[in-house]
Amino acid sequence: RPQVKQPNAAQQDARVLRTNLGRTASTTMQKGQPLTRPARIGGHQSALTRGSAPVNDDCSGAILLSTGSTCNPITGDVGGATQSIAASLCTGSSGTADDDVWFRFVATGSAMTVQVTGSLSFDAVIDLRSGACNGTNISCMDVTYSGETETLNATGLSAGSTYYVRVFDWSDGQPATTTYDIC
Repeated sequence: RPQVKQPNAAQQDARVLRTNLGRTASTTMQKGQPLTRPARIGGHQSALTRGSAPVNDDCSGAILLSTGSTCNPITGDVGGATQSIAASLCTGSSGTADDDVWFRFVATGSAMTVQVTGSLSFDAVIDLRSGACNGTNISCMDVTYSGETETLNATGLSAGSTYYVRVFDWSDGQPATTTYDIC
């Protein structure tokens, strides 16, 4: 898997930004020209620049995911996140976990599904862990690319046990778009 992933021409022209409040705004960029100033939407710093760390930057702040028969995604943001622990080898590569964030869920059965859809330049990696915070890696998923959906079908879980889900962008450094949806 190459270290540098380039967006296609259509992706370079228009980018949609989503704040953690769900507001969106578009910005047009010249091909090959980086955005050099932060964008602000409704007084909040956008996903293009790193702000303060999110509340779930470390495992101790893991956000509880609801469980059920349907996927009700919530939007997360790795902007400002830092590495908690090194990335584990996952589907042949490890990526970099320099922007990992944490979630948790209580298993309702022996099999559960976790889905993460990255924003335009966010290449999601899902790391499922058991035990206490940081725990032991029991499964991971990293088979898609930026803007696509990773689906981790976990089996062998114990109903009533808490599991931790670590999400990060595969690439080194912060992606241009730092948001994702998880359920």
